[in-house]
Amino acid sequence: MHYLRLDDTHLEVEDAGDLPLGVKPEGHGLVPIDLHSSVHVRPMRYADIPKVVATNRKAFVHDPLLGYMLDTPDAPHSRGSGWVDNVVYALQYFGHAHARKVLVVDVGDAFLYFGLPGNKPTTLETLMLRTISFIRKSRTAEQRKRIAEVMSKQDAAIKSALGDKIQRMFAVEGLATHPNKQGRGYGSALMAAANAKADALGVASWLSSSNIANTAFYESCGFAVVKEFAIGEDNPTWTEPPVIVRIMARERMGGTHDAKSEMV
Repeated sequence: MHYLRLDDTHLEVEDAGDLPLGVKPEGHGLVPIDLHSSVHVRPMRYADIPKVVATNRKAFVHDPLLGYMLDTPDAPHSRGSGWVDNVVYALQYFGHAHARKVLVVDVGDAFLYFGLPGNKPTTLETLMLRTISFIRKSRTAEQRKRIAEVMSKQDAAIKSALGDKIQRMFAVEGLATHPNKQGRGYGSALMAAANAKADALGVASWLSSSNIANTAFYESCGFAVVKEFAIGEDNPTWTEPPVIVRIMARERMGGTHDAKSEMV
């Protein structure tokens, strides 16, 4: 049986077998959660970062939104061979690991990183973000233009759908499973752990999905679409259909309204 340790700054998933003999989990600051019995979820360690970066690259190789932002006419190389991506991902997850905001399965074959309500970036996370921002200046002009478009539209959609409530919500900021390990319940176990933390805090959750093929999965985890927007519809250099991004929300445990009625 797995349990969630209640902590205002960290999310810990533990096994009851780790407790001293005779200690009851419920009286030890732990809440039982329903995870797949064969899937072990734990906080990411620094040693997991290379595996997590590799999983991130493989899992998102066909992601529509990432393709829009990086596969531009002026890109010198495909995003699959860019060193910039590896450095950015490594720095990003280094900061998240320090803040203990990433959960993994099988040393990084699947991962989920999250944000807690009102939780500000740590000093190290802030430093990593500034470094990433500097590195991203090496992007091409069209890449920077598209990234700015995505960020602007997403910020507007989040503000429209969630308003100030987002400051009081649990954020599922990223979820991925290596293609070779899909179908084993890793993603479901990670989402169960994230939902358990949100429920323990008594708050609603939100996420942004850049692939509409994942909508049904997130709906099965209790999320509902509260806003969607299109990317690339006005860009003459983009010859594919517009990319649809969906903002989804999950109501707080014990809430009397559905996710959409809780939003602005």
